[in-house]
Amino acid sequence: MKFNYLPLVGLLLTGSALANEHKQFNYVELSAGFVSDYDFGNLYGHGVAGQYSLIENLYFAGALEYWTEEDFDYYISDIGIGTKFEIMQYVIPFVQANFRYGHTEDNRWDDSYHGKTYILNYGVAGNISRVHYKLGINRYFHEGWSQNDNYEFAEVFVSITDWLSVGAKLENTPDETIQVGVRYNF
Repeated sequence: MKFNYLPLVGLLLTGSALANEHKQFNYVELSAGFVSDYDFGNLYGHGVAGQYSLIENLYFAGALEYWTEEDFDYYISDIGIGTKFEIMQYVIPFVQANFRYGHTEDNRWDDSYHGKTYILNYGVAGNISRVHYKLGINRYFHEGWSQNDNYEFAEVFVSITDWLSVGAKLENTPDETIQVGVRYNF
């Protein structure tokens, strides 16, 4: 199933006219996720992530996640740096580079292994009313693999107070990775 961005864009463009001055690049997020029919079954996860902008066009990002399915447990840590170019609050092109370290516990064979991945994501973000959005591409470069992956992603968060947002993220992987989250914006 391919993700269609048109309904998402329509939702963003029909937001209310109230201005929102949140810097969507400064937040701490708690999330829960789901991937149906992953390699060996349904995959469930949760984690914490955050971004902080030190200067106008530069920000740092990080995440810790735990995903599990019937036979495997996955532990993921990300650290990254990004840049953004605020043309206007509705259109903010961005580029971010991440290093991901993953640890997998194989419960079938009582074994474990590690992996390293470099991720480049880029796209456009913005604020329309109280809605924060990001649309873009995640490019995965897996260390030791001959195949690399490119997936579209979308995220929409709606501010319910000046400091709290709720929303969802979708990554167009073959199994459609869906996450919902709560963000503390500062």
